[in-house]
Amino acid sequence: MIPNMRGALPIYFGDDLSDEPAFAAARKGIPILVGKRRATRAKYSLRGPAEVAVALSRLEETIR
Repeated sequence: MIPNMRGALPIYFGDDLSDEPAFAAARKGIPILVGKRRATRAKYSLRGPAEVAVALSRLEETIR
């Protein structure tokens, strides 16, 4: 692990089956499936890119 990344909160957005390993790796963070709901390792889901933009804007506001 990169030393300056210890304690970081991973946030991962993905939209297909090739993202499943990343969802598993981000299990202690915020893995988010984007698109049609299906069986997944992601903890959360958003309907599409527009909802991703809203989520990122809200995250940015929260961090400020």
